[in-house]
Amino acid sequence: MELLKKYEDFKLKKEGLLNDTFEFKNKEIPVLQSVDDLKEEYTFEEIRRNKEKMLDQQLFNIEKLLKEKTDYLPILEPWHAIGVHASAFGCETTWHKDIDATTIPVINNIMDVYDLKIDLANSELMQMTLDTINYFQNKIGTSIPITPCDPNGPTLCASFILETNEFFMGFMTNKKAMHHLIDLTTKVFIEFTERQLDILKNHASPGHAFAYSPGAKGVSVSVDSLAQLSPETVEEFTVPALEKIAARFDGVYIHSCGNWTHNLDVVLKMKGLKGINCHASPAEMDPEIVLKKIKKSGKKILMLCDFGQIGVNWTDSYKDDKDAYVNWYLKKILYNGMPEGVFISTFDNYPESIMYNHGFGRDKVDNKNISEDYDWIKSKIKDILKEKEE
Repeated sequence: MELLKKYEDFKLKKEGLLNDTFEFKNKEIPVLQSVDDLKEEYTFEEIRRNKEKMLDQQLFNIEKLLKEKTDYLPILEPWHAIGVHASAFGCETTWHKDIDATTIPVINNIMDVYDLKIDLANSELMQMTLDTINYFQNKIGTSIPITPCDPNGPTLCASFILETNEFFMGFMTNKKAMHHLIDLTTKVFIEFTERQLDILKNHASPGHAFAYSPGAKGVSVSVDSLAQLSPETVEEFTVPALEKIAARFDGVYIHSCGNWTHNLDVVLKMKGLKGINCHASPAEMDPEIVLKKIKKSGKKILMLCDFGQIGVNWTDSYKDDKDAYVNWYLKKILYNGMPEGVFISTFDNYPESIMYNHGFGRDKVDNKNISEDYDWIKSKIKDILKEKEE
């Protein structure tokens, strides 16, 4: 298969930079951008539910990406829905033609958590995920690494299982029940991750929402509720669950959307934390603040920092997105010169709609623009570093 040969060649070119960054030895910043173009003959629902079309779709974009310039090493992912882990508790999934599936809470009262039963064996989504991993490996072998499914962490999974108002109120009105629920979701996360790793022959670590490196260890965990919960709640409920996962899988890399600066200090104290993924903009996270807090922690913590455009109109303060990318995003990341252990995204990683995959993906963009943007970003990094030296 010609694509696999191209992938091996591309990997040889990029794995040194990626490994060095994971080991905090990089002399340049990896610029991550992937291609997220939906094939005309497929609907969004089809590439989520049908493993054959899912693989065809992902290989289609990998082939396009390998022709262009990027420091992102593509991986495959069995991405069926966000509610895979919640499905073990009986949560049902509603599929949609043009957007991601939604997960329906299975309980509406906090006290019902004690009646929850875990059933991985009869979860349709979990079986779909395992079948997809096996199908991917049977079709393409082990050349392209595969990550486990979208890793919704224990707290996030709990928010899918329990009705939203009850979920947030539960942290204040019935802590005992919430601890019970998160203990259950932690158990499911660990057990289902183990099942996936048992059949994966070339595991793409850390996984979803992170850069891949052949030498990386640990697993990624999505913790999107970090933006909504207080530091006290995160310290009591979320951190212990993540530390259990870190102890089992040799470290965790966490992702959360939104502005969770108020929880950054608590997160950085975690045992086993290896990296964070966040969206950078005035509406979400300030990368300079993040990097300064990482330095203050005294730990080696990777940062994958997307250039976000959600809830921001950059032209209010800058000429355009590119101007904002240089003068707000890049200059903050390079505030103290070349940072180690940092990955960045391209300048328009949030177009109107990202069809699927990672926050640094791009859809509806001319392929040649990807290479042009890559060269432009690298040149701007050099210009900023030169200005600092002078």
